[in-house]
Amino acid sequence: MPTYHESVTKNGVSQAALEVILPPRDLGEYPMKTVTFSNAAGGAALADAKIEIGPTASGPWFAEDLTGTGIPTLAAGASAAYRMTKVDRWLRTQAKAAGANCNLTVYLDAVG
Repeated sequence: MPTYHESVTKNGVSQAALEVILPPRDLGEYPMKTVTFSNAAGGAALADAKIEIGPTASGPWFAEDLTGTGIPTLAAGASAAYRMTKVDRWLRTQAKAAGANCNLTVYLDAVG
């Protein structure tokens, strides 16, 4: 069974607007995906975060419902994961900090 793993760290996540943390990834061969957000200790919480899927690298992008996951307002020093089984090929993540000095790592694990 093919697997895919990647992690992207963004230091100084913007508090002005949502910014792409994990750029679009073609995961058409991997329908089972887990996206984990890890907010470094000592910084700000998140003010918003999105996991989006789409049929192409340029979208259109459709946000997953992250209600109850804790991801959109993840506190400093905390981590949270979201699991999905979607047929959409492309995936990206976005985040916005609640204050300055938010350092965020996004982990993407997928299985085919």
